[in-house]
Amino acid sequence: MVQNKVRKSICMFLFLMVLFVGVLNNANGSDTGRIRGHVQSFGNRPAPDALVFIEDLTGDFKLSEQHAVINQINTEFVPEMMPILKGTTVDFQNSDAGWHNVYSHEQSVPPFNLGTYPPGVTRSMTFNNIGVAPISCSMHSEMRTYVIVLGNPFFLVTDSKG
Repeated sequence: MVQNKVRKSICMFLFLMVLFVGVLNNANGSDTGRIRGHVQSFGNRPAPDALVFIEDLTGDFKLSEQHAVINQINTEFVPEMMPILKGTTVDFQNSDAGWHNVYSHEQSVPPFNLGTYPPGVTRSMTFNNIGVAPISCSMHSEMRTYVIVLGNPFFLVTDSKG
Protein backbone atom coordinates (compact mmCIF):
# COMPACT_ATOMS: atom_id res chain seq x y z
CA MET A 1 0.00 0.00 0.00
CA VAL A 2 2.77 2.46 0.94
CA GLN A 3 4.78 1.50 -2.14
CA ASN A 4 1.75 2.33 -4.31
CA LYS A 5 1.56 5.73 -2.61
CA VAL A 6 5.24 6.34 -3.32
CA ARG A 7 4.75 5.33 -6.99
CA LYS A 8 1.67 7.58 -7.26
CA SER A 9 3.66 10.40 -5.69
CA ILE A 10 6.38 10.10 -8.29
CA CYS A 11 3.84 10.11 -11.14
CA MET A 12 2.05 13.09 -9.68
CA PHE A 13 5.36 14.90 -9.20
CA LEU A 14 6.19 14.51 -12.88
CA PHE A 15 2.77 15.80 -13.90
CA LEU A 16 3.01 18.81 -11.62
CA MET A 17 6.55 19.64 -12.73
CA VAL A 18 5.21 19.99 -16.29
CA LEU A 19 2.47 22.24 -14.92
CA PHE A 20 4.99 24.21 -12.86
CA VAL A 21 7.28 24.82 -15.86
CA GLY A 22 4.27 26.18 -17.72
CA VAL A 23 3.52 28.53 -14.85
CA LEU A 24 7.13 29.74 -14.80
CA ASN A 25 7.10 30.36 -18.54
CA ASN A 26 3.99 32.53 -18.14
CA ALA A 27 5.14 34.37 -15.01
CA ASN A 28 4.61 38.10 -14.88
CA GLY A 29 7.99 38.86 -13.31
CA SER A 30 6.77 39.30 -9.73
CA ASP A 31 8.72 37.63 -6.92
CA THR A 32 5.63 36.00 -5.43
CA GLY A 33 3.17 33.60 -6.90
CA ARG A 34 0.94 30.65 -6.45
CA ILE A 35 0.84 27.23 -7.98
CA ARG A 36 -2.55 25.58 -8.16
CA GLY A 37 -3.48 22.20 -9.38
CA HIS A 38 -5.40 19.02 -8.84
CA VAL A 39 -3.57 15.72 -8.75
CA GLN A 40 -5.37 12.83 -10.40
CA SER A 41 -4.29 9.25 -10.81
CA PHE A 42 -4.96 6.97 -13.73
CA GLY A 43 -8.63 6.72 -14.64
CA ASN A 44 -9.23 10.36 -13.62
CA ARG A 45 -9.49 9.41 -9.94
CA PRO A 46 -8.36 11.69 -7.09
CA ALA A 47 -4.83 11.02 -5.84
CA PRO A 48 -4.79 11.40 -2.06
CA ASP A 49 -1.50 11.36 -0.16
CA ALA A 50 0.60 12.26 -3.20
CA LEU A 51 3.78 14.19 -2.42
CA VAL A 52 4.20 17.27 -4.60
CA PHE A 53 7.50 19.15 -4.39
CA ILE A 54 9.90 21.36 -6.32
CA GLU A 55 13.13 19.58 -7.10
CA ASP A 56 16.59 21.09 -7.64
CA LEU A 57 15.93 24.17 -5.54
CA THR A 58 18.12 24.30 -2.47
CA GLY A 59 19.26 27.06 -0.18
CA ASP A 60 19.29 28.18 3.41
CA PHE A 61 15.67 27.91 4.48
CA LYS A 62 14.47 28.55 8.01
CA LEU A 63 13.59 25.39 9.92
CA SER A 64 10.50 25.15 12.07
CA GLU A 65 11.23 25.37 15.79
CA GLN A 66 8.81 22.48 16.34
CA HIS A 67 9.89 18.93 15.61
CA ALA A 68 7.99 16.85 13.10
CA VAL A 69 6.21 13.88 14.71
CA ILE A 70 5.70 10.31 13.57
CA ASN A 71 3.59 8.39 16.04
CA GLN A 72 3.26 4.66 16.60
CA ILE A 73 -0.36 3.65 17.16
CA ASN A 74 -1.93 0.16 16.84
CA THR A 75 1.37 -1.18 15.41
CA GLU A 76 1.34 1.39 12.61
CA PHE A 77 3.43 4.47 11.91
CA VAL A 78 1.28 7.58 11.58
CA PRO A 79 1.69 9.09 9.04
CA GLU A 80 2.89 6.50 6.53
CA MET A 81 4.93 9.15 4.70
CA MET A 82 6.40 12.42 5.95
CA PRO A 83 8.16 15.00 3.77
CA ILE A 84 10.48 17.30 5.71
CA LEU A 85 13.03 20.04 5.08
CA LYS A 86 16.69 19.01 5.39
CA GLY A 87 17.86 19.59 8.98
CA THR A 88 14.47 18.83 10.55
CA THR A 89 14.29 16.71 13.69
CA VAL A 90 11.60 14.03 13.75
CA ASP A 91 10.22 12.74 17.06
CA PHE A 92 9.18 9.08 16.96
CA GLN A 93 6.52 8.75 19.68
CA ASN A 94 5.48 5.39 21.02
CA SER A 95 1.77 5.82 21.82
CA ASP A 96 1.19 2.10 21.44
CA ALA A 97 0.60 -0.45 24.20
CA GLY A 98 3.82 -2.35 23.38
CA TRP A 99 7.50 -1.79 22.79
CA HIS A 100 8.94 -0.70 19.42
CA ASN A 101 12.34 -0.47 17.75
CA VAL A 102 12.62 2.29 15.16
CA TYR A 103 15.39 1.95 12.57
CA SER A 104 16.17 2.91 9.00
CA HIS A 105 17.52 0.68 6.29
CA GLU A 106 21.13 0.67 5.06
CA GLN A 107 20.28 2.68 1.93
CA SER A 108 18.60 5.34 4.06
CA VAL A 109 19.76 8.93 4.53
CA PRO A 110 21.31 8.24 7.04
CA PRO A 111 21.03 4.72 8.42
CA PHE A 112 20.10 4.80 12.10
CA ASN A 113 18.67 2.69 14.92
CA LEU A 114 16.87 4.37 17.83
CA GLY A 115 16.81 1.14 19.82
CA THR A 116 13.90 -0.57 21.53
CA TYR A 117 11.74 1.59 23.78
CA PRO A 118 8.53 1.24 25.81
CA PRO A 119 5.12 2.91 25.54
CA GLY A 120 5.08 6.62 26.35
CA VAL A 121 8.67 7.24 25.25
CA THR A 122 9.76 9.46 22.35
CA ARG A 123 13.10 9.20 20.55
CA SER A 124 14.35 11.72 18.01
CA MET A 125 16.41 11.80 14.83
CA THR A 126 17.67 14.78 12.83
CA PHE A 127 17.78 14.31 9.05
CA ASN A 128 20.62 16.29 7.44
CA ASN A 129 20.85 14.56 4.04
CA ILE A 130 18.46 14.92 1.12
CA GLY A 131 16.84 11.64 0.08
CA VAL A 132 14.44 8.95 1.24
CA ALA A 133 14.60 7.18 4.61
CA PRO A 134 12.52 3.98 4.69
CA ILE A 135 11.83 3.31 8.37
CA SER A 136 10.67 0.12 10.07
CA CYS A 137 10.18 -1.47 13.47
CA SER A 138 12.30 -4.58 14.05
CA MET A 139 9.64 -5.94 16.42
CA HIS A 140 6.75 -5.57 13.94
CA SER A 141 7.77 -6.30 10.36
CA GLU A 142 4.53 -4.87 8.94
CA MET A 143 5.32 -1.38 10.26
CA ARG A 144 6.81 0.96 7.69
CA THR A 145 6.96 4.69 7.07
CA TYR A 146 9.00 6.92 4.78
CA VAL A 147 10.70 10.20 5.66
CA ILE A 148 11.41 12.14 2.47
CA VAL A 149 14.10 14.75 3.14
CA LEU A 150 13.89 17.69 0.73
CA GLY A 151 16.18 20.64 0.04
CA ASN A 152 13.47 23.30 0.21
CA PRO A 153 10.14 23.91 2.00
CA PHE A 154 8.10 23.98 -1.22
CA PHE A 155 6.19 20.72 -0.86
CA LEU A 156 2.83 19.37 0.21
CA VAL A 157 0.89 16.14 0.51
CA THR A 158 -2.44 16.15 -1.31
CA ASP A 159 -5.70 15.80 0.58
CA SER A 160 -8.40 13.20 0.00
CA LYS A 161 -9.53 14.98 -3.21
CA GLY A 162 -6.04 15.23 -4.70
